[in-house]
Amino acid sequence: MKKAAYFADKTNPKFSDRDNYSILGDNTGNEAFISSISKIIEVDRLERRLLRGNGSDLDNYDSFITSDLIWIRQNTDAPESIKSLLDRFPDKPVVAISLGLQSNVYQPDFQLSKDMIHTLERMNERATIAVRGAYTAEILSKNGIKNFDIVGCPSVYQLPLYQKNYAPLLASKTVQSATSNFRTFYEPLKAKEEEILLYFSQNCTGFVEQTQLDFDRIKIESSENHRKIDTWLKNNRAYFFEASDWVSYCKNFDFSLGSRFHGNVMSVLAGVRALFLTTDTRTAELTEFFGVPSLPVSQFDPAKSIQEYYDMADYSKFISSFHEKISNFCVFLAKNKLGISKEYRAALDSFDFQRIGRPWAD
Repeated sequence: MKKAAYFADKTNPKFSDRDNYSILGDNTGNEAFISSISKIIEVDRLERRLLRGNGSDLDNYDSFITSDLIWIRQNTDAPESIKSLLDRFPDKPVVAISLGLQSNVYQPDFQLSKDMIHTLERMNERATIAVRGAYTAEILSKNGIKNFDIVGCPSVYQLPLYQKNYAPLLASKTVQSATSNFRTFYEPLKAKEEEILLYFSQNCTGFVEQTQLDFDRIKIESSENHRKIDTWLKNNRAYFFEASDWVSYCKNFDFSLGSRFHGNVMSVLAGVRALFLTTDTRTAELTEFFGVPSLPVSQFDPAKSIQEYYDMADYSKFISSFHEKISNFCVFLAKNKLGISKEYRAALDSFDFQRIGRPWAD
């Protein structure tokens, strides 16, 4: 396979929390994505400063992987990092992985800027794009971008790196402890959100925070509930800058519940069932693609016990298609002349899959 580069700075335990958050784009969920690219694909992980240089540091690479398009908002221009690579290396592929739109609700007329469309066309001439889900694929097609595969998010494909089989997800448990996750605290809570957080404070002994925004900065309708939630968060919150540390934390629980996609994925990697609360098109298309158990946040019922929500988390649909989805992801990599890492290939060989779908692509 040809030599590929991926631009993602590394966190460091010697750095301050502020610096490590900054490295991860102020959201530790990005570490779940970054680690998957680094571990699954045969790629050199490079510092992002090289994107700004004009030297020969990148000349020896045949292609470049970017994750700078995982959060496309309406009418925004394409990232300069991608346009710079396309300009500097006119004959080399720039491969976008898990490209996706960001919209709270389904909008069939989602508007891509002319600059974004032109940049995607340039990328599409050189490589197949990996898109997040059906909604993103629909909008790209409407704008003439046709050379893509739907692959979801590579973070989920890490399961064989952490587990030997599906047994932990299939084993039924009585929930003794649960962890939770929630959206960024950047705006006041809606009534339903307050209800959910209060439920977490009463039923969960863990909470994974992915940003630095403090809950105490926002206001909710009930000052008493605000106090209860704030106290619970301060006593139970945790955050991680390394994927392996995050997965190890999740192993301490029987169940995960929340609206953060990666917050729940890390529990799944730990062999712990998770129920995904969907809040926008991003979480909806990802949970639909992978067939993981999900529930629209509007349907959350605080009268249900944590055990009832655990019992709703049926992973049979996820398991029935997981082998085929990984196979398809491997085919996508082969199309773009990207190799599978030795570590990941060994993990696939030892994982006890239900052999559904086509075999692995070489």
